[in-house]
Amino acid sequence: MLGVGATTRIYVATGATAMRLGFHGLYGMVHERLECDPSNGHLYLFANARRNQVT
Repeated sequence: MLGVGATTRIYVATGATAMRLGFHGLYGMVHERLECDPSNGHLYLFANARRNQVT
């Protein structure tokens, strides 16, 4: 179970994301494209090309 507070934002990437990037690649995407700090407590969701998995 994941508890989400009232101030927690959830960001959803609308395009397909290469899941082979791993944690550091996704961290870089959040930092560069969204200009956010990935360790700020917000949630960032990425889907694979077939849209059947979410990370």
